[in-house]
Amino acid sequence: MSRSFMEHREFITVAVAFDSHTMALTEFASNLCLAAGKKLCLLHVVEPWAEHPHSKVFGEVDNLWNVTQAVETNARELALSRLGEVALAVPPEIAVKKVVVGGKSVDMICKEVESIGTCLLLVGGRHGNMKLLPGLSTALSLMVASPVPLLVIDTAKDFKYETKGMRFLLSDDLSEQSETAVEFTFDLAAALRNSEIHHVHVNGLSFDSLEAGLHTAAATSHTPLNSSASIDDVYNALLHSIDKKMNARTLDQKDYLEAAGGTYVSQVTTGNVTEEIQKVAERVKPDITVFGRHHTLHTKPFFIGRVPFRSMLAQSGPILIVPND
Repeated sequence: MSRSFMEHREFITVAVAFDSHTMALTEFASNLCLAAGKKLCLLHVVEPWAEHPHSKVFGEVDNLWNVTQAVETNARELALSRLGEVALAVPPEIAVKKVVVGGKSVDMICKEVESIGTCLLLVGGRHGNMKLLPGLSTALSLMVASPVPLLVIDTAKDFKYETKGMRFLLSDDLSEQSETAVEFTFDLAAALRNSEIHHVHVNGLSFDSLEAGLHTAAATSHTPLNSSASIDDVYNALLHSIDKKMNARTLDQKDYLEAAGGTYVSQVTTGNVTEEIQKVAERVKPDITVFGRHHTLHTKPFFIGRVPFRSMLAQSGPILIVPND
């Protein structure tokens, strides 16, 4: 099993905006660091003060250029000082790295988390705002662009700060590209110990749809179906095949999880992805819901991989997005 993110990267990073999310994110990230044996990075991006890019010089004696540089230098120094204040809330046994960079937030965050060696990025976001203002939210943009696993937390809602016994809902489309999300979920759950993973696949082909399709195919080929039992056999074979795929992609990881005191449950449901995930979430009450992100369709900005954004944003708790590496 390739545990690239958790095994080879030493930092859990918080994207600090000095807003209402900051202290809650830092506290939760600190708990994650303690449980997983990771270092903490506090990252802040200073947006350009002027609309001109930094590489474009106004002129050697241009007063506006001098003012711009002075304002941005002061902003960076102030941000570094404020990060120091935030770091005071971090337990002393956790190594803390403070990083302040200048540029566009999403671009710089994506660049820095890679150079820092981040295994998990935390960002705050209001789920309601992300629904209403797609494209304007840093959290929403990072859901599409982050090169590392991204945990989006609405700190205005209740969520579990304590990392012991976390409950994960892992939504899996069973594609090869989603295997990274499965592996990362098991790695994180095992590192936190005594955690639960509820592994769910939503089958989009209902019995009625299969029956209608088989009757149409039989009529087209002028070959009548033997009996209704044959339809049951085909549908049961489909569900059995899905079960086998779920077991196969978690075979090694389950032993790893159970050795860390964790438990694993798998489930196949049938229906609309958004509705079915929401039903399972209402029953399981996960602390974190996990989705894979294996490609980005810019022409369809409300989908990540095969999962619509609304499925993700419908979750009231933290959302973990894992890109395919």
